Amino acid sequence: MAKHLARHLVRARILALTILIVALLGFAFPIPVKAQGIAISGNFYRQHFEFIPGQSLTTPEIYVVVFNHGEDDLRVKLTSKTPLGVELVLPTTDFTLAPGENRQLEVGVNVGLQVPPGDYDLILTAEAYLEGPGIKVSGAAQQQATLTVSAEAGEVDISTVSPQGEPFLTTIRLYKQIEDQNLPCGYSETGRLKTKLTPGDYLVEAYYQGAKVAEETFSLAADEHKTITLLPQTVYIEGFAVVRNWYSETGEFAFAKIVYNINNTYQPIKDVTVVLKVSLEDKLVDETELISLPTLDVGKTGGAGYNYIPSQGWQHGTYIFKIELYSQGNIYAESQEVQMLTESAKVSAPVNWLLIGGIIAGVAIIGVVAYLMVRRRRA
Repeated sequence: MAKHLARHLVRARILALTILIVALLGFAFPIPVKAQGIAISGNFYRQHFEFIPGQSLTTPEIYVVVFNHGEDDLRVKLTSKTPLGVELVLPTTDFTLAPGENRQLEVGVNVGLQVPPGDYDLILTAEAYLEGPGIKVSGAAQQQATLTVSAEAGEVDISTVSPQGEPFLTTIRLYKQIEDQNLPCGYSETGRLKTKLTPGDYLVEAYYQGAKVAEETFSLAADEHKTITLLPQTVYIEGFAVVRNWYSETGEFAFAKIVYNINNTYQPIKDVTVVLKVSLEDKLVDETELISLPTLDVGKTGGAGYNYIPSQGWQHGTYIFKIELYSQGNIYAESQEVQMLTESAKVSAPVNWLLIGGIIAGVAIIGVVAYLMVRRRRA
């Protein structure tokens, strides 16, 4: 009897421990929730907001997606549970989803000036109602994020300007770097973002026509004021390649064909020069002008293939090729470096005239000595 009771106690403990582990994993790794036809997904639940009183954030990078997996139309109402003075900002809170339909909604956060420092939970719930006579609740699903309100803050003023120093219209995205995560904390579509932030490490990115044109990391301390000016890169050297060519008759290395394109995405720029720089084992050996244009228009400009031969002949080693673009004497864009090994090719070495002269002199001396010996024997 005692053994039987002991077995039941062991099983009960194992079951209780299993339930506890599952519950803890559920809190640690929340997943999109589905309930009776309605489901909610997105990345709101992954956010840990760190704000000061009076700060707010709305960005397309933070959102939820509500699904109707049922067979009937669902009327969806979104409700939020937040501490006093904190508001979840949504584009709409009442809409209808047809069977199989979904809707994505941005979720913003607004922290009032009177919210005291502390840690809070932000809960967003989607409730589903079956439409028709006698409307009734069909189900609900929710996501939960966390908020830390801090009294300490610094201020940052971020702007993007053109190489001429003029305001440049970009989309600015600001992230706080916590461990291996980049958490959104700022957003602007005007090319300017001025905001207060809690102390920490940050990453700012600027986008133009959907492409990232600038980025910078920085740290901000309490009561610090920082100004950051981003210079977007709008001219790109694309498709840069170095193609080897050999003489078919001798197998000797002949030339390297330089291939590239220039993509100008913003506005025409004046007095453009494109230069090819070549190094051998990190020592600059050649600098050649590839293109000179009075104006580089918007769009892609194909670089005519250029056949490169070193002025000193090919040497064994590693050649490093790089293209730089200048406008009015200032560097505007540059390519990635391309390396090329020449060990496997038959390369031409520069002529050693000293060695050749020594050989000729040696042959002449041998000829003179032989002539004198023959003449002496005859005498």
